[in-house]
Amino acid sequence: MVLVSSFESGAYEIGKGAIYGSLAGSMMGVVVLLIMSLPKSNLKPFRGSLPSIGTLWRANIDLFKQSIFICLNALVLLLFQAVDVFTVVRFLHMSGMDEQVAYLAKGIYDRGQPLIQIGTILTTTVALALVPLLAKSLAAQQVLNARMFRDVALRLSLLIGGGASIGLVVLMGPINHMLFTNQSDTNVLQVLAVSILPASIYLSGAAILQGYGRLHVPVYAIVAG
Repeated sequence: MVLVSSFESGAYEIGKGAIYGSLAGSMMGVVVLLIMSLPKSNLKPFRGSLPSIGTLWRANIDLFKQSIFICLNALVLLLFQAVDVFTVVRFLHMSGMDEQVAYLAKGIYDRGQPLIQIGTILTTTVALALVPLLAKSLAAQQVLNARMFRDVALRLSLLIGGGASIGLVVLMGPINHMLFTNQSDTNVLQVLAVSILPASIYLSGAAILQGYGRLHVPVYAIVAG
């Protein structure tokens, strides 16, 4: 982004640069994971030729499946926002609202999305730190320790997620004015802020199921949502 902005590019060009940079970083990450997950015998310096694509695929098929489920869970809020883009304005217009007013209402509604993400990130960052400990306890067959880490993660999501929801509901008026210079539809954003609590519980629960090795279960919840 710094490189693109140095050429006096506009906001759209900078956004495109950020997207392409993310894609390039993701592709490099995949390459590193494919190489590092090969058997140790294949990590020796290559002599003559690189490993075949078939070898790489067979060595990483499980990693690929798990990555799909993990990415879906991590992107659940963005997936819902994508659905909103194609449905909210159209449904408001179908209900009789003027198209321009519908777009304005959708713009005000979108003010709450970054606030929701901040609240859920704060919650899941703390809860996800316990997932490796949970998986390690399960691998060592320490059932009581695994239950303890599971319960702590859920309690933290309730505590922090609930606190974030209540705090935003109470302070949404000043926050709305501070960030967007007016208090338009503050009551709508207050209702939207309540979703931080169930979203935090879901993300923490999905992380716990990840520790238990049941990655496919949260996908059913995403489809239902």
